[in-house]
Amino acid sequence: MGCCRMTNVLYALLALETIATCQRLIFDFIGGMYGSGTANIINLLIVIFAAIVLFNRRPGMLLMTCVWYALWIGVNIIVILIYHEVVLVTNNSNPSDNYLLNMNSGQSSWWKDEGINCELVINTTTVRWPTGEMDVTEQRSTVNCLLSYEWVETIQASVQILFSLILFCITAHYVHVGLDEDTYESIAGMPPSYAPPQSPTNGYPGQVQMRQLPM
Repeated sequence: MGCCRMTNVLYALLALETIATCQRLIFDFIGGMYGSGTANIINLLIVIFAAIVLFNRRPGMLLMTCVWYALWIGVNIIVILIYHEVVLVTNNSNPSDNYLLNMNSGQSSWWKDEGINCELVINTTTVRWPTGEMDVTEQRSTVNCLLSYEWVETIQASVQILFSLILFCITAHYVHVGLDEDTYESIAGMPPSYAPPQSPTNGYPGQVQMRQLPM
């Protein structure tokens, strides 16, 4: 029964992580963050694989998901450090314009201009050259945001870290304990909880009588 309860918890966590990953994936591709979106696609495929393996009762195959969750925790930590400019791997001073996150698309996080309660301000600068040509430069900024895009991305990454940490612990438990159950089922052809019936004895219930063999 305890194993069944843990399995139900694992199914619920996988469903919640699927929802969170799909939400993050959609906004990453809308904002042109193709590197981050590709990583989320891989994570989504791993989650689906884990659900299939769990449904087919093959806990030993969850070892790959344990390795991925450990890597996914590290990836999301790096994303948080990038957005807070602790790890600055950018094309300019804008932490959102990161070639690891947008694959050199030149675009930024969708939440930068479309954040919660954000007001977009566009400053236009026009330069007229002696040849008569004109260069128009637009500088976009947001004001009055309820939550800046750096913190929105941080919250999304933190949610992924939390899910991955819990799922890593549960799947690691299945890999450690479930391998014996899987082996037992394949050899004996019966569930691990199966116990062969004992022959009736003349003693008390549950008591095993010992008989001395003749010499």
